[in-house]
Amino acid sequence: MGRKMSETTHIHATIGTMHNIIVQICMLALALLIAGVKSIDLNPTQLLEHAEDKQKDEDGPSADQQVTALLHLQQVLQSNLLIINLFLLALLATADYSIFQIVAFAFLWLVGVYLLAATAFVQKRAQAYTRKHLSGLLRLAAGLEPALKVLDDSRFLSMKRDRTFYTRGELLKAALDSKGILTKDEKRQLRALLAEPAAHTTAELPDNS
Repeated sequence: MGRKMSETTHIHATIGTMHNIIVQICMLALALLIAGVKSIDLNPTQLLEHAEDKQKDEDGPSADQQVTALLHLQQVLQSNLLIINLFLLALLATADYSIFQIVAFAFLWLVGVYLLAATAFVQKRAQAYTRKHLSGLLRLAAGLEPALKVLDDSRFLSMKRDRTFYTRGELLKAALDSKGILTKDEKRQLRALLAEPAAHTTAELPDNS
């Protein structure tokens, strides 16, 4: 009986150790991911040029939609670090740690993200990965856009309530769809100023003013 109890205790201890190791690996992977996202410098103009070039051979969301979604995804990940930290606390709670250890790990993880994001190693690797897989990242972000909008609509999850425009097309659409702010002539002038050269047209604007 004593031998069986000892074997059972040993099995439980092994499982607990493996679980703790898995949690630590997840923490490290998540820290590297968020640090990489924070360190990436995304240029909207270059992104749009790349997306438009690839859009010629592919169907799906427009180049403007893909670029907006990718920049939106970066903003959500950067501005919701506290929410991600809460997820981390829940993850740590499943491991064999005391309350003090959980809080300490979460604090060190948050500080570690900022320190990693500032290192040249992470910045170079993140930029290289982004350049290599940019097309896939654009498609992925476009697919996640509905979920990102849900985060923006949540007062609990959204850390930034001000709307951000990432491309000329998005800003122009918002201006043209506005009511009671701009006159029809002002909208026409704004479209001439912001629209891409190939998008210029003499079609009548909807009179939403």
